Amino acid sequence: MCVYLFFILVCLKACQISAEDVDVGDIPKWPSAYTARGVLQIPYAEISEPFEAWYDSSQGSSRVDYYNGTVKTYQLSKEGEFGTYYKLEPVLTTIQCFKTKGTSHKKVLPQSVLPDMTGYQFKGEAEVRGVKAEKWERVSVSETVFTVYLFWKKEASTKSIVPLRYEQRGRDHHYMDFEYFSATTPTTATFEIKDNTTCKPMNESELGGVEQQLVYTFNPIQEFVDENMEHVDGAWINYKHQFNKQYSLDEDIQRKDIFRQKMRYITSTNRANLSYWLGVNHLVDYTPEELQALTACSPRSDFFGGDEAFEEIANETLESVEVPKAWDWRNRGAVTPVKDQGDCGSCWSFSTTGAIEGGYFVRTRRLFTLSEQVLIDCSWNFGNRGCDGGYMEGAFKWVMRNRGIPLSQTYGPYLARKNYCHMKKGMSEVRIKSYGRIKKLCPNCIKQALIKYGPIAVGMHANNGFLNYKGGVFTDNSCPKNQMNHAILIVGYGSLSGREYWLIKNSWSNRWGIGGYALMGINGNICGIMQDPMCVLF
Repeated sequence: MCVYLFFILVCLKACQISAEDVDVGDIPKWPSAYTARGVLQIPYAEISEPFEAWYDSSQGSSRVDYYNGTVKTYQLSKEGEFGTYYKLEPVLTTIQCFKTKGTSHKKVLPQSVLPDMTGYQFKGEAEVRGVKAEKWERVSVSETVFTVYLFWKKEASTKSIVPLRYEQRGRDHHYMDFEYFSATTPTTATFEIKDNTTCKPMNESELGGVEQQLVYTFNPIQEFVDENMEHVDGAWINYKHQFNKQYSLDEDIQRKDIFRQKMRYITSTNRANLSYWLGVNHLVDYTPEELQALTACSPRSDFFGGDEAFEEIANETLESVEVPKAWDWRNRGAVTPVKDQGDCGSCWSFSTTGAIEGGYFVRTRRLFTLSEQVLIDCSWNFGNRGCDGGYMEGAFKWVMRNRGIPLSQTYGPYLARKNYCHMKKGMSEVRIKSYGRIKKLCPNCIKQALIKYGPIAVGMHANNGFLNYKGGVFTDNSCPKNQMNHAILIVGYGSLSGREYWLIKNSWSNRWGIGGYALMGINGNICGIMQDPMCVLF
């Protein structure tokens, strides 16, 4: 604590302004009405979100649109006894309206996108985005947080106050770049909701059970301007209760900060009206190190051990396979229930067992639950490293060399950690002849192999969007295609709203995605899912 206080004192001393620094001018005073347009940037949360804002204190009204008007939010303080929030957003193929009323202890106020300049001090001239500007600064210190707030505006010589950037640096880092600003008063029509009787009221339970969470839904820009974090506190308490999590005081502070950034990422992504949406799951407060351990699929073509060869699945082999519009091995009995790899980088073992389980069912019409733990414990000589990563190829080779793989109940339960290899003669109950590689980047080839041989083991890159996936067809084209870090299982395919998808089974429990499954876009090889598809041969 002493070291921390010393650091704070040093920072405060560094931020003090000398007489030469102080401007003779007044602190900037924002107009009582304006229109602004800009981009909210949150580097830690990978957010770059365009917004447009209208503000009029005399009308007691404000409006903020996100992603070029995809989502519109209204804060109308004079509608109803305590004001009313409105939100217009796309739901499937139509625009829907939602509303909620203010309360005596949470009144609706017009939302400015410009900060209260009380306490700011002039720090001289600076250049921001290639424009010469005045720099203003305010320092805030609490028991655990040291934060510097910065604001740049154009010089007074322009005869008008024009904001350029508002930035917060500390435990958090975000900034708003203003691309357009006008002190003209918005028209009353700007704040009108057409036919507001069609707006659906949202009650507390629909907002997540905590009143403060209405910020996420109806006024998301508030936390970047007003420094109000009540909604984060309430959401964090709810989250810990929902997923049964308890932490020490220090760890709780760290986890809540991760949670806050992830919630920003989730809500911002959902405002973009994509073909998929994100949601809160048990991974939201994971540290980067924990997520790295969870996604530890690592192909190593230079060392998989053994001389067991794979078979190239020739197109001629698949020519006779008819491809219907949709396929789902779950409905045909070839897929075991969703499993949970826990905090162990063993996704590769689940992809392996899933392919063998499904392939064995196609051949025998019998479905067994096979052991991932035996692959974690025993396949080290084939390039795998237990909970520290591995790849399906080495696991398939181990199964071939070992003349089969045991059932989970035979070898012992899954532990989510490494253990001594206790594989014994006679344990293997499901044998495979070989494994086959399907032509990469060939959707029809993968569909035909899926139908003929059963579920397909594939690698992919699990990015932030995939980690927080909740529904829809995942089509994040920014997801790397050649940085494999996770393994999953393709169990079917189909289309939704005109978008073709792979139906994939994950190993992060049924609390993730759609009960443990996801729809991955076929077009564009999203996240590299078609880079190295493999099936099992009997």
